[in-house]
Amino acid sequence: YYENYNLIKEFLGSTQNKNILDIGCGDGFLTSQLGATVIGIDRSSEGLKLAKKLTKNNYLLADMRNLPFKDRSLDAIVNSVSIMYLNRDELPGLVKEFKRVLRLDGKAIISFPNVKDLKRRVYVFLGLESEYRRETIETAPGEISLDKFEKLFVDEGLKIKDKAGIFITSPYLGDRFGKYEIFYNFMTKLAKFFPYLSHTVVYEFTLN
Repeated sequence: YYENYNLIKEFLGSTQNKNILDIGCGDGFLTSQLGATVIGIDRSSEGLKLAKKLTKNNYLLADMRNLPFKDRSLDAIVNSVSIMYLNRDELPGLVKEFKRVLRLDGKAIISFPNVKDLKRRVYVFLGLESEYRRETIETAPGEISLDKFEKLFVDEGLKIKDKAGIFITSPYLGDRFGKYEIFYNFMTKLAKFFPYLSHTVVYEFTLN
């Protein structure tokens, strides 16, 4: 989570004097890390109650598919691994909504899980892929491959300015050695150069 958040903050840059929205903010932890003026939205009232107790940011009960903001009103939007909980057929409309609220010089910082990470590739090779992905497929119907995810944004006229992976997973090695700082740091740094092997990828999309 921290590597994910650090990359989001790096891609986002300064939030001073900017209108920033954290979409699917949950308990507000990331929102609070981005700056005091960042607004968080979520469709879970329970999550927002917790966010309001833990942080000083402003929060709204709202659905990411129908953002309560005017056209071209936001400098940036942020979404951390929550798009996947929508249905696949809702994703094109979601990207249109993101584009609608962004200013022409705005950016969208989105982190998205990689269904073809190194661990899954190994499981596919061993013939165990269906069991490995079963639980995720049931709970995250909007998970798609990274190339399809990228195409959703590109088809709407957004450009991929930057992207980086957060951690390269691996069967056995990750479970056995992931707790060791040297191994963890190595796999984290490697992911930035090989995002398509990473567990999750953070994107910076721009309109220009």
